[in-house]
Amino acid sequence: MITYFCKVWPNKTKSEELVDAYHRSFRPYRDEQILTAGDQCMQEMEYFPKPVDVISRINQGYLATTPYTIEEGQICSKCKVKSRCIREPADTGEWECRQCYSGLTLEQHRKKVQLIIEQMGKMGKKIIEGDYEG
Repeated sequence: MITYFCKVWPNKTKSEELVDAYHRSFRPYRDEQILTAGDQCMQEMEYFPKPVDVISRINQGYLATTPYTIEEGQICSKCKVKSRCIREPADTGEWECRQCYSGLTLEQHRKKVQLIIEQMGKMGKKIIEGDYEG
């Protein structure tokens, strides 16, 4: 995206520091959100967009449909364990590990996922073999 910004605003030069600053600012957001908001900036703005310009467009509704974000290496706000955590809502929520968020231990989570896989496998097999009501 910065490469495109530099083409639209040729007075700005792409640098490692610039890329790093944008990368750090955009960590909580999905690539799709960033690119769409960046495109919006290129269409609307007369100056080189700062990260806050892109983020404000994400938060104003340009693909602000992500209800949550998941990241590795976050500290759970409840149990204080460093792990992959979820934040819901994505922009204002607190980080929670899987167990605090879902109430399930790792083993309970694995059993639930395995059950879903088994059930989906049975459904898929019936459909493939034509053994279904219709």
